[in-house]
Amino acid sequence: MMGFVMVGLLGFGAVSFNGSIQSVGSVGDTEIPVDEYARGLQNELRASEAQFGRVLSFSEAQAVGIPDRVLSRLVQEKALENEATAISLSVGDDAVRNQIMEINAFRGLDGQFDRQNYQLSLEGAGYTESEFEAAIRAESARTLLQGAVLAGNTMDDVATETVLAFLMETRDFKIARLSEENLTTPVADPTDDVLNAYYTDNIANYTQPERKDITYAVLSPDMLIDQIQVDQAALQAEYDNR
Repeated sequence: MMGFVMVGLLGFGAVSFNGSIQSVGSVGDTEIPVDEYARGLQNELRASEAQFGRVLSFSEAQAVGIPDRVLSRLVQEKALENEATAISLSVGDDAVRNQIMEINAFRGLDGQFDRQNYQLSLEGAGYTESEFEAAIRAESARTLLQGAVLAGNTMDDVATETVLAFLMETRDFKIARLSEENLTTPVADPTDDVLNAYYTDNIANYTQPERKDITYAVLSPDMLIDQIQVDQAALQAEYDNR
């Protein structure tokens, strides 16, 4: 994930806030740094270019819910980080190093990890090495915790049977064809009064929609040009008058 974030930020420029506000909120004891929120927002704005064909202004981003979406995602991440910290769940330096070396954005022309490229990429994205490595470590801990929660979250027997019964449920049906021969008493022919009453009650079904007939004539110069003989003297006189 951090690798994708890095690629999204490269070439776009990083946003950093150096004022008195250091966080946009917290989950438990884990804060959401304002710089992290800004980077997430910036990455979402870049991703929106593919959808809208241009970079959205901040007001337009607000209208489509991008800032709220970024903040909601960060809150979920920090909730997992806070719990991971509370239970002392983390990963070692070797795991962090291996993940960093697998990120394509940090590789040189030979396809191997390039430390200079790594430092320049972090600088362009607004990270220090320690900040980025801490983010990798936190993300790894989140992934471990989330995997453990999902693996241990199983449905009870009643819920499982209910879902399976719904998914596997089937219906059978039979068709019975009835005709006049199946009637014990034949249906009598309707009288004129019965037919008139039915017609009156359902007159809309027997009424043709209103329509209009239009008669028109088309007359164009092409239709008459072969029948007109032009008097050259009259044509010359008209030319002279003009």
